[in-house]
Amino acid sequence: EAFRRLAYVSVQTAFLSGLVLVAGIALFGPWLVRLLLGPDFAPLTELLIWFAVLQAVRGSKGGLVVTSVAKGKTTNMLYANSCRILSLPLSWYALTQGAELWMVIAIATAGEFCGFLVSQALIRHQLRISIRPLLWCYGTMLAFYLSLGLHVASVQLLATPLLDPTLSAGFCVALFGGAVLSL
Repeated sequence: EAFRRLAYVSVQTAFLSGLVLVAGIALFGPWLVRLLLGPDFAPLTELLIWFAVLQAVRGSKGGLVVTSVAKGKTTNMLYANSCRILSLPLSWYALTQGAELWMVIAIATAGEFCGFLVSQALIRHQLRISIRPLLWCYGTMLAFYLSLGLHVASVQLLATPLLDPTLSAGFCVALFGGAVLSL
């Protein structure tokens, strides 16, 4: 029972680090790019949030990896990371068809999310650790990342955003709060 509680804490800590990363990049990323790199690199700021979400999803596997390794299941990382490898041909194909960099990042994020699901399934199957206590946490995190992605895509890619950007940003902030409280 003590190990199970620590496993949950490990997963939640990985989620929290991803939330802090995404929030930090969303709030300070554009300002830091302009300050440190100058105005010539301003277009980079449009990709920062995409990279932050990618890294947050990737980092979400960290708690699961720690739990697996603590019980001697070192092959779990291999299986989970295979999803990332399998996303490479799709990224390559997208690039050969003229896709923009944000699409490659989206494909990579989907590959990382697949790896997270594989890792979670292995933890549940091999270590018999239920995900039920973490379902609310998983749900709010997924809702936050999806809403943030939709908000950023709407603002960056569409001439006229689907929703009022202030409204969708407020929704993202509310989901961020819900995700933090779910931890």
